Amino acid sequence: MLFSNINTKQLLAFIFAYSFCFQGISQTAKSPTVNIIEDEHTGRIIGTVKSDATNDVVALANVFLYSAKDSTLIKGMVTDEKGQYNFNELKPGNYTISVECKGHQNRIIKDVKIEKKRKKLKEVLLSITDEVRAKAKKESKYVNELIEEGKSLSVHKNIFKKGDTVEDVFRKIPNIHLDEEGKITIKGCSKVLLLLNGMPIMQESTAYLPKDINPKDIKRIEVCTNSSDKNAPTGITSIIDIIAKKKGKKKSTVAAKLELGNSNHIDAFVDYNYTIKKFLISTSYSFRHGKVEQNDYFKKTSLQTDNLLQINQNNTKNLQYSNHYFTRTIGFKPNDKNTLSGSLIYSFKFLKNNANTTTDYLIDDILTQESFRTERSKQSRKAVGLDFSYLKTFDRKERYLNFYASYSLAGEKDEQDYEDDFFDAQQVPLFQEEENSFSKAVNNNWYFELDYVHPLHKNKTITFKLRSNLRKIDNEFSFSEYCFNLSDWQIDEQISNSLVYKDQDYIGEFMFSDDLKKFSYKLGFGAQQVRSNSDVVLNDQFFEHNFLKVFPRAQLNYSFSSNKQLQFRFDQLANRPQYSYLNPFNDFDNPYVISMGNLALQSEYQTRSNLSFTQSWANGSVSSSLFYDHINNPITPFFTEEEDILIQTWQNLNARSSFGFEMRANLLANKFWELSSSISLAQIDIDGRNINQRLSNSGTVLSSQLKQVFRFPKLVDIELNGFYQSQQISAQGTFGENYFMDIALRRSIFKGKGTLSFRVTDVFNSKQRLINIANENLEYEYKSKWTSRFALLGITYALNHKTTPSFKDPIFGHSIYVIENTTSSNIVND
Repeated sequence: MLFSNINTKQLLAFIFAYSFCFQGISQTAKSPTVNIIEDEHTGRIIGTVKSDATNDVVALANVFLYSAKDSTLIKGMVTDEKGQYNFNELKPGNYTISVECKGHQNRIIKDVKIEKKRKKLKEVLLSITDEVRAKAKKESKYVNELIEEGKSLSVHKNIFKKGDTVEDVFRKIPNIHLDEEGKITIKGCSKVLLLLNGMPIMQESTAYLPKDINPKDIKRIEVCTNSSDKNAPTGITSIIDIIAKKKGKKKSTVAAKLELGNSNHIDAFVDYNYTIKKFLISTSYSFRHGKVEQNDYFKKTSLQTDNLLQINQNNTKNLQYSNHYFTRTIGFKPNDKNTLSGSLIYSFKFLKNNANTTTDYLIDDILTQESFRTERSKQSRKAVGLDFSYLKTFDRKERYLNFYASYSLAGEKDEQDYEDDFFDAQQVPLFQEEENSFSKAVNNNWYFELDYVHPLHKNKTITFKLRSNLRKIDNEFSFSEYCFNLSDWQIDEQISNSLVYKDQDYIGEFMFSDDLKKFSYKLGFGAQQVRSNSDVVLNDQFFEHNFLKVFPRAQLNYSFSSNKQLQFRFDQLANRPQYSYLNPFNDFDNPYVISMGNLALQSEYQTRSNLSFTQSWANGSVSSSLFYDHINNPITPFFTEEEDILIQTWQNLNARSSFGFEMRANLLANKFWELSSSISLAQIDIDGRNINQRLSNSGTVLSSQLKQVFRFPKLVDIELNGFYQSQQISAQGTFGENYFMDIALRRSIFKGKGTLSFRVTDVFNSKQRLINIANENLEYEYKSKWTSRFALLGITYALNHKTTPSFKDPIFGHSIYVIENTTSSNIVND
C-alpha cells in the first residue's frame, strides 16, 4: 500500500509540519473585519480602495500612513486582490493616509483619529469610493496594458527620512521583509533579484540587503512584485533595483569578516572595490581553516561455504583543511545598454588526514585475526580561471543578449600511505604491509553560454539559449607496495594506470511564451548532444559515448487573482555522470571496502512533471504541489564482494520513479515572530532487474523543515532551524534517517555598519550517515559520525562598502512601483 512503511516518528513529523502549514493558511487568509480592540495601547485602521468610475476594487494600490503631527511615514503597504489594506498596532493619535495608484488621481485623507474611549480603541473603517478618481493618461502602450491587466504603477517620494539606515528604508517599503541576516522576502517569497543600477548584485536567486549602502547615495528604488516567467526565466518572482546617484569622483570601499570557533575553525574574508566613472575594479580574498574528527564503524557479514565470516572495523580520522580563494574583477559599463567584465580567479585547497583503524576478523563468531592500520594522506588542488561576460540590453527591457565564457585549469594531487600490521587471535604478529597510492590529474575546462530574449507582438516572447561545456582530464595513478625482502618500493603494474578523458556537452533551447491576461504559457524544446571518450592507456581500453536527444518542455500558468496561481510544468533532460563516478582507479581508503568508478556509465534520462498551487497574502504565503519524476538509466552506487573484499562502484539501473506531495508555508505572525516550514512525502520505486532479478526496492521518504525567527528590536535576533528526513531506500538496502537543529543569534553594531553573530550548528550533535546493504549472502552495515557541532563567533564590518555587482546575469522585469529619494536632491547629477 502507498506510504505503508512510515513509522511512528515519521507520522508525527508529518502531522506536525502539515498542521503548521494549515495553521499558516488559517492565520493569513482572514479578511479584515470591524471589531473592538480591548488593548488600551493599540488600534487598527482598515479600508478598501475603489475606483469611482467603475466601482471596482483597486488591487496593488500603494497606501501610506503618516503621523499627522510631523508627517513622518509610519507604514506602507499594497492593497490585496480585494482592494483592502490593514494597519495594525497603532498608538492613539492623529494620522494621515495617502492612496496612490498609477492611472488614478492621488488621494489624501487627513485627520484620521484613534482615541481612547472607556479604555477601548475603536477601529476606523475607511471605504474609499469617491476619493480615488480615475484620470486618463496618455502613456506608453505597455503601461496602459499593465493598467488594463489590473497591475498598477505608483510613485512615492517621502519614504526616505534623515537619519534612516538602509534597513529602515527597506522596512517601510510595502510587502518587503528583512530577516536577521538581511535576506529579502517579498510577499513571503525569497526568490528576489537584487540589482544595483541595473546590474545584479549577486548570482543567487536569494537576495541579501547590502547594509552598508548609505541612503543618501540612493536616488530611487524600483520594485517589481509580479515578475512573470516570461520576464524572469530563471524563476525570479520579484525584482528590486537600487538606483544610486551618479558620481564622477573616485571611490574605494572595504568590507571584512572574521569568524572563529571550536576545532580551530577560522573563516575570514576581505573585499576591496575601487570605482571610477564607468569602471569597477574589485579584489577579494577568503580563507577557511579547521579540523574535523570522523569516527566510522563498519560491519560485514557473509556466508562463505559453511562458515559465517564477519569483519568488524573501527576507524578514527583527524582531518585538517585549508582553503584559499582569490579573485580580481574588472567591469566596464560604457553606457546603459552595454556591460563588459572580466575576472581572474585563483584557488588553493589542502586536506591532510591521519587515521587509525582496528579490524577484527571472525569465523563463526571466533576471532581468528586482527589488524591495525596507520594511514596518512594529503590532497591538494590548485586552480586558476578566467571568465568574460557581455550583457547587451535594448530600449525594451524584456529584450536582452547575454554572453558568458570561462576557462579554468586545475591540478590535483592525492597521496596516501598505509601501514598494516596483522596479528592472530593471541596477538602474535603474522605479517606487515606498507602501501602507497599516488594520483595526479590535470583538468582543462571551457564553458560558453549565450542567452537571447526577443519580445514579439504584445506579450509574446521567444527565448534562445545555448550552452557548451568542453572538458579534458589527464589522470595518472600509481600504486606501490613495500618489499621488505628488497627494502624497496615496488610499483604494481596491474593496478597503476593512466586515463585520458574528453567530454563535449552541447545544449540548445528554444521557448515561445505568451501572456493572455489570466492564462500564460511557455512551450518549446531542448536539444542535447554529448560526445565523450575515455582512453585507459596501459590496459588499452577505450570507451565512447555519442548521443543526441530532443526533449519537449512546457509550462502553463493560470492566475485566479494577483495572489492565487496554478502552475503546471513538464520537461525532460539528460544528466551526465560526474567524473568521480567514472574514474576507474581504486580508492584504498578502507582495507575491506575498495571504491572505484565505472567508465561504461550511461547518461540518465529524466522526465519531470509538477502541478502546484500558490496563494500569498501580505504577511505570508502557502504553496502545495504534486510531483512525478521518472529516470531511465539512473546512476546508483552498487556493492559486490570479491575474495572477502567489498567492491563499491556505480551502475545504471533500469528505472527510478518518485511521486508525492510537497507543501511550503511562510508566515510573518507579527513584527517579533516569523515562521516558515516545508514538508515532502514521496513514494520511491527502484527497478534494477537489468543487473539482478532481486535488485529492486520501494519505499517512502518523509522530509520536513521548520524555521523560526524571533526579533527583539535593538537587542538581538534569534533564529532556530530544524530538519528531519526519514529512512531512504537504495537498490540494495537503505540509508538511515537524519535530523538536526541549528541556532543563531545576531546583533547589529557600529550603527548598522557591522554585525556580531553567534551560532551553533547541529545543537544535538545528531548528524550521521547510516547505510545498510543486504544481498543474498551478504550483510553490510556502515555508520559514520563526524564533527558537526560547532560554536562560532563572528563579526563583520564594512567601510563605505557596496556589494560588488555581478555582470553575468541578465536584467529582467518592469518596475511596479518606484520609491524616490528627494531628501538630498541637490546631490543628484544626471
